[in-house]
Amino acid sequence: MAALRSLATNRTSLVLVFVFLLGGSLASRGDESVQFRSCVRRCREVERGESDAAAAAAVVVVPRCHEDGASAPEARVPFSWDCESECQYRCMWAIEGERADQLSSHRPEKYFGKWPFVRLGPMQEPASVVLSLANLVANGHCLVRLVRIVRSHSLSKRDRKAAKQLNRGRNARLWLVHFVLAVNAWTWSAVFHGRDLRVTERLDYFSAGAVMVFDVYLSCLRVSGVSNVPARLVALCALVAAYGRHMYYMHFFKFDYGYHVCLCVAAGVAQSMLWIGWLLFSAEGRSHPGRRYLWAFVVGVNAAVLFEILDFPPVWHAVDAHALWHLATVPLQYVLWGFVSRDTSVNAIG
Repeated sequence: MAALRSLATNRTSLVLVFVFLLGGSLASRGDESVQFRSCVRRCREVERGESDAAAAAAVVVVPRCHEDGASAPEARVPFSWDCESECQYRCMWAIEGERADQLSSHRPEKYFGKWPFVRLGPMQEPASVVLSLANLVANGHCLVRLVRIVRSHSLSKRDRKAAKQLNRGRNARLWLVHFVLAVNAWTWSAVFHGRDLRVTERLDYFSAGAVMVFDVYLSCLRVSGVSNVPARLVALCALVAAYGRHMYYMHFFKFDYGYHVCLCVAAGVAQSMLWIGWLLFSAEGRSHPGRRYLWAFVVGVNAAVLFEILDFPPVWHAVDAHALWHLATVPLQYVLWGFVSRDTSVNAIG
């Protein structure tokens, strides 16, 4: 137990550093600068015809919008880029270009909480979109494979005694829910990184939080071995109600980003500690055929958090630390599948 307490202390320290650095990254000096605000204001005035010729000539960025308020044709589909967004985007790059010319060691500023990214068509963060889709495909592949396992077991129920002994049937259903939630989360992650809007932001954050919270429930049941169906349902209903209340408060009262991140980090810490304790101190965990995969997943996913802590400006204005985090999680989906397949494939559905 001393080793486990030491590990928990180290993990908590890492999380506190992560939250501290993340909180610092939320400050966006770029969009708060007088230069940026002045550029956007003049850009809007020019588009509305409220500036004279001299003022218009002084505006570095003048997006040409259509009468219906839509943006330039190349950025209209499938995400909406209105004149305001175009002004902000082009002013951002005009200012960054000027700063790069004036400063020998230029470090980009953040705008609205994000580094400057070069759009690809309508996509704000092309690398993160592509890598989110890669995670979507990986989780979808695992989901399809697990469905096949469940169906094959449901057709052959001769080994009910062994299935009930380890409760693998119900565990398979839990993993099914995990992969369904993960597919949903990565779908909205791709949409959000494609276009940062109020609705896409909430769908992304709430979907990712749902995976984290449900995985705590999953790991608790798997580690404890609770097989009582009413107890499982009561716990699940309580969990859904609590997370539903959280989303309601975030959406209708205050979208507290820091609070939501702390919730997700706490959920990640909880499930990691549950799995590590099970692997170290449980007879089943120490002898499980998929234990090496689970160890690799827990270590790998926590190591990947370092990408979020680094938070460096995007390379080639496209690949930042967050995109690398998404890149690291693609193979980790299959590492987790190595455990899940061994945790579910040898038993019938009970």
